Amino acid sequence: MKTIWFTAPRTVELLEEERPKAGPNELVVQARVTGISVGTEMGLYRGAEMRLSRADYNFPIRPGYEAMGTVVERGAEVTSFAVGDRVLCLGGHSQYAKVDPALTVRLPDHVSDEVATLGVLATTAQNGIRRAKIEFGDTVAVIGMGVVGILAAQEAKLAGAGRVIGIDINPFRLDVAQKVGIEYLVDASKEDPVARVMAITGFGADEVIEAAGNPEAFAQALMLPRERGRVVILGYHVHAVQFVPGEEFWAKELDVFAARAGGPPMGLPEAYTRWTMDRSLRYSVDLLASGRLRVDGMITHRFHYTEAAKAYAMVDEGSESFVQVLFLWD
Repeated sequence: MKTIWFTAPRTVELLEEERPKAGPNELVVQARVTGISVGTEMGLYRGAEMRLSRADYNFPIRPGYEAMGTVVERGAEVTSFAVGDRVLCLGGHSQYAKVDPALTVRLPDHVSDEVATLGVLATTAQNGIRRAKIEFGDTVAVIGMGVVGILAAQEAKLAGAGRVIGIDINPFRLDVAQKVGIEYLVDASKEDPVARVMAITGFGADEVIEAAGNPEAFAQALMLPRERGRVVILGYHVHAVQFVPGEEFWAKELDVFAARAGGPPMGLPEAYTRWTMDRSLRYSVDLLASGRLRVDGMITHRFHYTEAAKAYAMVDEGSESFVQVLFLWD
């Protein structure tokens, strides 16, 4: 089988590997579509900038974790899936992936292969929204209208936000955000987002979701909330940020939270935490299937898996405006 690997910084190779075999409680899924997670994968692509103490973040690296495909083998102890099921799973960029049934979701027929891939990052966004603890009627500002930001903005509304303000410097992404129904949009390349949020609210946002993952967005996230507001760092940061506790953080008595991808690990009892990663993944598919999460225009690029090097270079260089980039597999 063919698998995409990063063998060195900005070096993509398509390698031949042996097809995996399912263990007693495992599935083997044949990929139909996989999605690039820009935040995580590009940090690895550019030089494994993400916690080099982790062995899996040293080259060679096998990227990817947004996969949609068909079950082709199940272990003897698996009863919840059958061969032939269309599923969303946490598989990498490979023709076949061995996956955990607990982190795999059967797809309704009307959810397309491509749309299904968004369920994984919808789960990441979902964890950020839960960390924000939005109250009914709140105003939520979301910095960064990439895949995670657009999904988080919609989920904030579903969680009870009265107003959602999307902020970005890229007009193309703001246009996609408008297509899915984000009510207030701010082009930060043309106007001051702090002044605009103040004009809309009169006192600042109740919650701010930073989904851009860069130092400028982090600094801006501390400027946007009201006093005693909440900031959630949803974007993954690989570079140092300037943080002066004696300024906005102290003056406004802000709460600042991190939101990791997927949320709490599976296996924790509901009495401890209701929304573990597996439960959230299933709920993300429900949101997509019901149409409560809109994806109009979010899938902007499709590459055959043999064009992986071209795809990553396009994202890295920003030679084209994009939101979700997919690989198509035979």
